[in-house]
Amino acid sequence: DTLTGQVGIAFIQSVITSKGYGGVGRSKEQEIEDTVEQVSTFANDKIFVLKDLNISNDSSPEALRLYANAHADAIVANSVPDLRHELLILRDVLNGTNEKGIDELKTLAQVYLGTRDDVLKLPVPPLLVKEHMDLINVYHAMYKDIDSMTAAINDPMLSLVRLKRYEDDAKGLGLALQNMYKALEPYSSAFNKDDSAILFVAFSPNLQ
Repeated sequence: DTLTGQVGIAFIQSVITSKGYGGVGRSKEQEIEDTVEQVSTFANDKIFVLKDLNISNDSSPEALRLYANAHADAIVANSVPDLRHELLILRDVLNGTNEKGIDELKTLAQVYLGTRDDVLKLPVPPLLVKEHMDLINVYHAMYKDIDSMTAAINDPMLSLVRLKRYEDDAKGLGLALQNMYKALEPYSSAFNKDDSAILFVAFSPNLQ
């Protein structure tokens, strides 16, 4: 009932079928490619679209400020201080040097899941719909990536499949946050130094 087990069964079935036809027409490389292609579908995620969002009818500077502050508050509220990077935790789990690593990964996965759910509830100004939707989808992708890492011991194929897209998702997160900053930048006069939304300044292209 694991992806690793399903991959093994699919590959063996492919080999047996090939043997049944005398091995004609199918090379072992083709059998492996077919199995990998079948497995890759497990890295496909739900995509959140417009109908999933709570879109307001107000794109005034004050509405943008309220949204940006609420979004930043969701990020801060779901963050967990002092947790190490997920790949460092995964490395130690695989090396058998961190007994609490799986729990740490579960905590990190919940950070992204909680942020996704909290941001999804926010009324988003029409001006920020694309940036908002991109961030929700990348929060979801990061949640799925890290959640799959918790199966590294019991279902290593699942972790491997997700790791193939993890790097792109992590880069996508940085770009999506940068795009949110750029969308808000023209309205910077509506914000003050005490606003939570100052968090997005860290993703200014000028600081990268």
